[in-house]
Amino acid sequence: MVMIKLRCKLGEEAATLCVRITTSSPTISLSALESQFNSTSPSPILQLSIHISTKTSLHPSRPLTFCTSGTIFTTSRPAEGHIDALALGPLGPGLVHTKADGSHKSISLGNLRIHRARQANDSAPNLLERPDTSFITVPSQASGEECVVTHDISAARLFAFAEQVSPEDLRVGETYAVRLREDYLGTMWWCWGGLEGELKGRKLHAFSEGFCCAGGEERPSEEEGWVIGEDVARLVFE
Repeated sequence: MVMIKLRCKLGEEAATLCVRITTSSPTISLSALESQFNSTSPSPILQLSIHISTKTSLHPSRPLTFCTSGTIFTTSRPAEGHIDALALGPLGPGLVHTKADGSHKSISLGNLRIHRARQANDSAPNLLERPDTSFITVPSQASGEECVVTHDISAARLFAFAEQVSPEDLRVGETYAVRLREDYLGTMWWCWGGLEGELKGRKLHAFSEGFCCAGGEERPSEEEGWVIGEDVARLVFE
């Protein structure tokens, strides 16, 4: 989904996350692609990996955790079929080949707008109790480590939303590029700490400092022991 881009003043960033995308292989065999496409094999013909690392941080030794719901940072589940995180448009036109005359051939991975029915607990104060809500922990800046979210793409999935393009339309030697759309990078809630560390067993309250993207909840009392969100405008994705 397209994220609400809230900007803090220069120098007021709490943390900056570096996001990059890689592919499992620089080449794809056309014969293998056509064979898998015709057999509807679920095996991945391509993997797209999203790498997230902490570039700068006010607390270099602390990891941070952010909500990934509705973003490319959420791994797809088999039950979702082709309606996965990639189908919501985070890769824009998808895989794009630029021809010698400047025109383009694109393999779209989807640009859907999903309207889901309201479910019980959609407005639960504890974000962990809300359906379809997921989180990821990014290692601390000091660790030098990163987290990786990998999307498996079968031949059938690759062409599920590709209008007027099929495996037969590809040619040996064609080069395709893919990039992340900046307006799809972000989150509606984040905090300091790791899911398997200081946040384990804690309740994550929907309230956050600054603009409250997860709902209009009031700040909980300190005695209740909630973890509240940090200001989303101060977490920068680049």
